[in-house]
Amino acid sequence: MESQSVLDNFDNLRKPPKFHHACCKLIKHLDRSQQNKGKAEVLSQEMKYALKRLIRGMGSADQGTVVGFSACLAALLKSHSDIINISTIHEYVESELELKSSLLRGEEGIVTFGRVLVYGCIIRSDIMNQLNKEEKSFILDQLLLFCYKRSYVSGPVYYYIENFLKIVNFDKKYVKIVLSHVLNNKFHMNIDMLHLLLTLQNVNLPSLMATTQSKAFAIASSLPNIYELDTVPEFVNILTDIRSTDDLNLTVYARFANNLLHVYSKQSPRIVKELWNEVETKVLTSRELTLNKKLAVFKLFCSLILHCETSQQIVTFLTPNFLHTVVKVTSDIPSDLVHSTSPMFVLNEKFSNKLVLKRKTDKLGYETVEHGTTRVNHEEEETSDASDSDGDVSDDEVADTFRVEGKDVLTMIELFLRDPALINVEKITHTKIVQTLINSLDKENVHRLATLYKSILDENGGQQRTNGTPPSKKQRHGRGGKENGIGEHKKTSYNNKDKIYILSMLSKLVLHPSLTQDHRVTPSTQGGKANGDACGDSEEQAWKYEQVEYVFDLALGVSPWNHELAAAYKKALFSLLGHQLHHELLEQLVHHANQLVVNGQTKNMKMTPEISACWSQCQDMITKLKKKIASAAGKSSKTSIDSAAGSKKSILIAFHTMYLQLCLYLFLDNSISIDVIEELNHCYERFDEKQKKTSTVDSEEPHWIEVVTELFLSLLSKESQLLRHLVGKVFKLLVPTLTVQTVQQILQVLDPSKNPLKGDGLEESDDEDDNEDEDNAASEDEEVDNEAVEEEEEEEEK
Repeated sequence: MESQSVLDNFDNLRKPPKFHHACCKLIKHLDRSQQNKGKAEVLSQEMKYALKRLIRGMGSADQGTVVGFSACLAALLKSHSDIINISTIHEYVESELELKSSLLRGEEGIVTFGRVLVYGCIIRSDIMNQLNKEEKSFILDQLLLFCYKRSYVSGPVYYYIENFLKIVNFDKKYVKIVLSHVLNNKFHMNIDMLHLLLTLQNVNLPSLMATTQSKAFAIASSLPNIYELDTVPEFVNILTDIRSTDDLNLTVYARFANNLLHVYSKQSPRIVKELWNEVETKVLTSRELTLNKKLAVFKLFCSLILHCETSQQIVTFLTPNFLHTVVKVTSDIPSDLVHSTSPMFVLNEKFSNKLVLKRKTDKLGYETVEHGTTRVNHEEEETSDASDSDGDVSDDEVADTFRVEGKDVLTMIELFLRDPALINVEKITHTKIVQTLINSLDKENVHRLATLYKSILDENGGQQRTNGTPPSKKQRHGRGGKENGIGEHKKTSYNNKDKIYILSMLSKLVLHPSLTQDHRVTPSTQGGKANGDACGDSEEQAWKYEQVEYVFDLALGVSPWNHELAAAYKKALFSLLGHQLHHELLEQLVHHANQLVVNGQTKNMKMTPEISACWSQCQDMITKLKKKIASAAGKSSKTSIDSAAGSKKSILIAFHTMYLQLCLYLFLDNSISIDVIEELNHCYERFDEKQKKTSTVDSEEPHWIEVVTELFLSLLSKESQLLRHLVGKVFKLLVPTLTVQTVQQILQVLDPSKNPLKGDGLEESDDEDDNEDEDNAASEDEEVDNEAVEEEEEEEEK
């Protein structure tokens, strides 16, 4: 029964969930049997049987059997390396995995693969340390002999050879054997052999380096030169001719890119361009271009850009044919390879300040490549910042910083936007690559990008200026449009969706992070000299106004017959106006709009008598309020900040801002705007009458604030982001004038207990608890109301 249970362990080795446990039980049993034998140097019968059966199992066609038996054999050799010798293993290999002439082709390949795995288990065990030079050379010769038996055998063979050379510290005797094999079979080189060659190239040992004083063996001079202009096509074909997607997990791509960009590109600058030209013109245009080849090209691209030290190097690889292939094939990339093989995903990570190359060298001088998370260094950053970011790098690591130049980033953005087939690259690849590139621009290149957007919108009759004249040269090219070369490009055609997308990006550009100066509406930044101080950089404000005016003219200049484009342009305009734009910018835009209305140049809007009357009334109120703000600013400068003049100034600014925004809102939805403006006129009349009746600073509470609060609550209920932003901007100016009644008025509308979004699919017990809470809340609200009324009566008595 005990022997039967031992034999069951061999069957369990074939089952992945059980083979670990079965392996441990089998080795423990063999340990006991060997101890009972008494003679340590002689193998027991059970040990011999186990070795034979494990080696025989290596030749199985079942993958689960091969995995379990190879793991158990490696563990057995490692635990009994003192009694198992190489001659015994070779004897069992010849008997159990015999390569007979009668074997079928498939059977021969399985047996060959089994032999490779057996010698691999020897390399992974401690037996290697007990072998002499002849025995080590025998193992190496056996592995090299199996290289070309089958294509799927070369991968494990070269993997074991690499581990073998590491164990022998890259002894030149064994390196010569490997190189002799490589040179004799260089016309049959595949991706696995290339992987081994790159491994040898990365070795830096004194015993392998040529010196002028001695004739020592030089590994560098013995290797075939991979990085030459003449050999580039050959090695490009090797890197792209993969057997399956499993080859994409090899480190050969990272090593190839590392040596190419950090060593040989500096010796021969043309080598990088020639390599990618070969990919662009030969591989991607081949009639035999399969999905595996496309994925191999993507993997090569990802490895190259991860090892790029500057953004200028990345521009070299973003060629039109390659980008079109990316757009077509991205959806076919397997999900487990997206993070390492999807070009746009890796490029986005590169510019998101996440991927920076780290080269690490071990004690043998063998160089490996890793990637760490470190900040990207822009061209304006100081070198001290770079040293701080790499403070966690050890002495044996070399961390390369990634330098970004604005002109290169702008070139990449232009590649995506100038081609209508690539303009939706973010949607197709499910990345934010264009937004990431835009966020990395500096202030100067943001201005140039706006010029690029305008040139696209102006193409093919995209923009029809509201004044009926063609756009000027300055309007087309902006600042330095001719110098930066953005205006020169081939003719392309964009549909409405493309132009709507470009206009939305232009609207977002006004709020770019590089435009750091914050211009918000506050009482201290309005009117007179203070208003001029709040503008800060006048040139930057002028540039912002230029973009807003451009979008405004574009929205009103589109033919009303093009309903899709007209509606989308208006939406983009008022989305832009909903942001925290400077007060003076709004005044300039209203003045510009008034000139268009007077001259009848609003093509996308019909000015009815009712709209014209409302517009004229708004202009009169804006002029009147501007004068009153200037007068209040003069009075507040002579008195304290908490004076009535300062409070009146804030209220006037609030009304001024509302009139500016609402009169512009006439161009979007005049039915709402006219009603709101009429209510606003009524509110201002209440305020103006209150000011005329009062003669002291602290008089009775103004009733006009209650009407304004009602107006604000009404605007918040509208489905308009612009109106909601307007309320948020103006309400803070009126906070000092709020009364108890207005606060209660707000709380009644914004009562969380009356939230319509609250779910009603609760249990009865929960409903009862909610009813009790509502009753308690109602009683508490009544107490709060009574207290507020008492406080109000006390204040009136005072």
